[in-house]
Amino acid sequence: MIVGLLCGAISVSATIHYVSPVGRDVIPGGTSWSSPWKTIQFAIDHSDPGDEVWVRIACVVIIKNNTYKIFHLQSSVCICTIGSQMKKEPKYNVPGLRAGIQISRLLCKSPKPLGLAELCAATDLSKHMVYRCLQTLLTEGMIIEVGDGPKYEPSLLSFHYNSKPVARMTITRAAQAPLYQLWEELNECCYLGVLNDNRILYLIHHASGRDIRSGGGRMGGRYLLHADGAGKILAANADKALQDRLIDEGFEKLTDKTIADRKSFLAEMDLVRKQGYAIDDEAYIKGIICFSAPVHDYSGKVAGAICCSVLTIHYTLEELEAKVGPRVLECAKRISLSMGWKG
Repeated sequence: MIVGLLCGAISVSATIHYVSPVGRDVIPGGTSWSSPWKTIQFAIDHSDPGDEVWVRIACVVIIKNNTYKIFHLQSSVCICTIGSQMKKEPKYNVPGLRAGIQISRLLCKSPKPLGLAELCAATDLSKHMVYRCLQTLLTEGMIIEVGDGPKYEPSLLSFHYNSKPVARMTITRAAQAPLYQLWEELNECCYLGVLNDNRILYLIHHASGRDIRSGGGRMGGRYLLHADGAGKILAANADKALQDRLIDEGFEKLTDKTIADRKSFLAEMDLVRKQGYAIDDEAYIKGIICFSAPVHDYSGKVAGAICCSVLTIHYTLEELEAKVGPRVLECAKRISLSMGWKG
């Protein structure tokens, strides 16, 4: 009787979702009164415009009429028709942050600077909220004031930060196949790293396939520049300001072969730039030696570095340079050429 009455009130093409206090918010579910969902919010989150949510009145439901319509059919059941403008409440919400993102997005999309009134009209945010967000973005250097009004537009600082992940993704894609091939040929630990503040960040890391292998390094790990083979490449080709920061920070001595003073560090940087590669001679971990080479981008700048690390029980330093070194250099060249480097 109830089903017949309800079906007459809905479109035959609508998908029906069922909600009851005895239900469970799981997928699959919500397909009948015998397997209903528990909360109306879960039903809304998994509905499309035009769908209908049948709700037992026993549920405590607070519904805003300007969000979706309610048709009370009898005391036991009501239908909520999901409209095209249905707003799904996010699980977590920071209104100020969301407002700042909205404003930043609008300014980036707009071909011309926008003023306070224009931003208020485009976002439905209060003038007070928009003004506070603009002042915060101005203070952080993410936008600038231009013209009368005033008007606002994104600064190049915003582009600078947003472009960094793109650059890292590009080098990761370019290095994926060549580095994997190098790892297959050598069966030794091979990795790609990029500069991340005053550390090297490993974006790709292939562990050695030997039964006895080194335990150093992992993808996503950050390591000291002055002791890591690839880190030396990045430090040597960075600006003087970074090298000065490293000197001011001091050099942690990890083994008896780790660089520990300013003079040795600068001499090593000069050597790395001159020879075009770097060696880690048990400077980070006793018993592990590494050969590293730079990866260049289209502008010729060093965008990252690749490295192969081996155990001293398998290679001498001379064997590392003679047998592993040329392959690492060739792999780095392949990656660089795919990134637009002219050679």
